[in-house]
Amino acid sequence: MIIKTGIGIAGDFFIILFVMIIIACFIMNKTVKEVMNGGNYFILTGVWCVFCMLLTCASQSGEWQGKLLYSNKQLAVTDRATGRDVVVLPLIIDNRFDTGQSLAPERFTKALIHDQGAVRVLFRKDFEEKLILKYGREHLDSFYMALIKNDILALNALDTVWNGIPGRYLLTIRVTTGVRINSFDDIVKRKADLEAELWDSKKIEIIWRGQSSGYEMDPEVSDAAFIMKGIQTLFMLLPEFIPVREEDNW
Repeated sequence: MIIKTGIGIAGDFFIILFVMIIIACFIMNKTVKEVMNGGNYFILTGVWCVFCMLLTCASQSGEWQGKLLYSNKQLAVTDRATGRDVVVLPLIIDNRFDTGQSLAPERFTKALIHDQGAVRVLFRKDFEEKLILKYGREHLDSFYMALIKNDILALNALDTVWNGIPGRYLLTIRVTTGVRINSFDDIVKRKADLEAELWDSKKIEIIWRGQSSGYEMDPEVSDAAFIMKGIQTLFMLLPEFIPVREEDNW
């Protein structure tokens, strides 16, 4: 499954509009002499100006596309009734957790809570202290490092930490690529790729994986706002949460 955000759809709109203008120009060519003889040069000038303005807006707009990479069959059930908790960890950038406030999980999960209303979102603060007292800081740090490195073997060996996580599910989001490209006309194009994984903390396995890729050329859009749109695109790929009776199902 591939989705495109509203920003990208706006770009498609301008492409369609461009094609319509081209068709209109062919039609107008039949009556250009009549228009010019009447002194209505402003009609042609106005059409050209509007086209240039729209083209400029389209060139500065951004776009995000999402792609579903994997989905376990337990996410597609029909018998539904109870709730689920999901632990959301901080964004992973450059092989570490991002500790900034602009992209804190408490901020970017607002879309998840809104779209998946039956989900109760938990954060590190909801379980870290308890786990540290029980197993020690070093044990928890090893768990986080294994998650960041996506070390499946190490994660499967840390079942004690998994058992101490309060939520049935754990969601990780990482920025896999982030670059800035300077164009010849001094426009900076930002490109980024994000990947998210949903873990079943009881079975210690990935049950869902999604990817989003996007770019942004508008300098007024902050880096945080740019990445936030990519995270929202990932959330759109998640299956709709409707609670289930079965303990093993989303």
